[in-house]
Amino acid sequence: MEYYSDMEFEVDDFVFSNKKKIGTGTFGRVYKVNVRTSSSQKDLGKFALKVLDDRHDPEPKLMRRLGHPNVITLIHRFKRRGRVNVLYELMEDGDLLKFLRQHYSDPEGLGIYTEVFAFQLFRGLAYLASKRVVHLDIKSENLLVSRARGTLKIADFGCGRFIPDGRWQSHSVGTLLFNPPEILMRTALCSHSADVWAAGVVLSEMVLNRPLFSSWAKGERMQLRNIEKVLGPWTRADCAKMGVEYRRPRLRRPRRSLGKVFRKLLPAGSGTHDRGALLDLLRQILRYRQDERPHPWQIMAHPFFERIISGREELPNGRDLGHLLHFTDEERADARRLRFDVPKRRKRRRRKGRRGTARERQPEE
Repeated sequence: MEYYSDMEFEVDDFVFSNKKKIGTGTFGRVYKVNVRTSSSQKDLGKFALKVLDDRHDPEPKLMRRLGHPNVITLIHRFKRRGRVNVLYELMEDGDLLKFLRQHYSDPEGLGIYTEVFAFQLFRGLAYLASKRVVHLDIKSENLLVSRARGTLKIADFGCGRFIPDGRWQSHSVGTLLFNPPEILMRTALCSHSADVWAAGVVLSEMVLNRPLFSSWAKGERMQLRNIEKVLGPWTRADCAKMGVEYRRPRLRRPRRSLGKVFRKLLPAGSGTHDRGALLDLLRQILRYRQDERPHPWQIMAHPFFERIISGREELPNGRDLGHLLHFTDEERADARRLRFDVPKRRKRRRRKGRRGTARERQPEE
């Protein structure tokens, strides 16, 4: 039975109508609704309404702390029929997994959207790290996108935690395919680098159009073995850094390595990515030791995002990408505090010998 059997209801001077179920998750259901004010009958447009199953869900409390261009915006929160309802902005193209299935083409893949969406994902993670918030369930289904605007926003903070000291007592959360080794091994502590690992897996999925570490994992041990097949066995030193007891890996077959995986699934010359830069970035992100993974600020300055920083590219609809480098004062202060450089768009160089504009160069009659 549907939670909202009525087609229209009123709460706090808002009238909700034309509800349509668009998603179901572990923590609740999501509906697309039209909203108007009950007093003036002004149409406010379409929004996403999330009905939470658990009244103690941490998501509404966390969302009140956040406000960023790459984090979904909370519009309103209310209780109805004993359940917490959260009203969010609506992203017209849904989640990234749906976008990937609809717009991925071989051999072009997602084209420029891969860099555009990945850049905004890491920018959002840099903001969450500055707010001492870990998402712990970064995956393509929890990333909402807009193709026309070229925008990505992080959503679904049901597994999120606020960690004032920057570290969190870990246990198995989120989705196995995107969980880092420290969570799969249930280490004593983990940090925002767990989200960085998951974002690296999302990036590889955007390029390969399939999970990097297999999709048939049935438990933490099996997923650890899938990771080990690609990244190789972990060492005693790795386990010491992760805070777990050393377990000898059971790698029976030779490791495939990231290079072999991408050579097999992504032939040279396919797509528009610099495969060398992509592999270098993934090798930096997908490391067993948490302290060796780069900060999101370092990742945004990586050569893989050269097309965004150079200012030479635009979306297929002609939209400029300059807005991706419009950082807030709060972000710039955070980068300075951590001694990282904020990526800046390079100005286009004018060719030597050019005289005036095209209109000025036209011959006189």
